[in-house]
Amino acid sequence: MRIVILSSMAIAVTLSTFSVNAQHDTHQHGEPTISKTAASIAKPAATKSNVFERHSIDVNKAEYAHVIDDMQKMLTNVQGITGALAVQDWDAVKKLSTSLSGKDDVADKDPADISFHKKIPAGWRELGGPMKKGFGALAEEASNGKRTDVALKLLSTSLTQCVACHSTFALKVSP
Repeated sequence: MRIVILSSMAIAVTLSTFSVNAQHDTHQHGEPTISKTAASIAKPAATKSNVFERHSIDVNKAEYAHVIDDMQKMLTNVQGITGALAVQDWDAVKKLSTSLSGKDDVADKDPADISFHKKIPAGWRELGGPMKKGFGALAEEASNGKRTDVALKLLSTSLTQCVACHSTFALKVSP
């Protein structure tokens, strides 16, 4: 088995060399993707330059721990997806992407999750919804298309939402 480690620069260079034809610019079910060309995906997302300009969300310690734990699990899954794509393990890509799509969310949420979701501003939801939808499209691609170039495009588009959210919001722990 060959192990390939991809850096964000290597992914960007690789993506810029792909030629994505017009039929790949739209998801199989007619859902438009955010960006139209592989070259536009290779560019880093625009971010705010001043971390002090981010919108602060007041959370208690339990809410903070819950959110940070969720984000850490999400990042671990994204790392797993990139590794699985490197070896074209489509079953792993599907499983990890599905877990990020929110489709397998547990109905029994803990109190910290429930109270945190009551505090989330609309802008957070406007970024989270497309992110989850993008991971759902990636899971679909892993099931049906199994095209690495399309999968990387979908992953990059979903991660754009993550970057935008982290550039816009900050958690502030209150006692």
